[in-house]
Amino acid sequence: MGSSAEPALAARYRLPPTRAPQETIADFAELGGWHRRDVDRTDYYTKGGARVQLIWHGTAAISGGSLYHDDSLTAYTRELTTVQGWLKR
Repeated sequence: MGSSAEPALAARYRLPPTRAPQETIADFAELGGWHRRDVDRTDYYTKGGARVQLIWHGTAAISGGSLYHDDSLTAYTRELTTVQGWLKR
């Protein structure tokens, strides 16, 4: 196939844009019953006595995440997969 046909095929079979991790985490948390509050580059998730604070570096990486139980810090991470584990609870 020639190079002139490639842009036409790309436009015709365009896939939906990939979701940013920030949006994916927000959807995941909502399904788990967490309530989200978005303030600037920080997301706050609450559910019962648990709270997760997530500080974003852009929309694809986190600067850090904190897990609180009854307003006491119980864990801190820089790994997005760890935060996902917290939000599974």
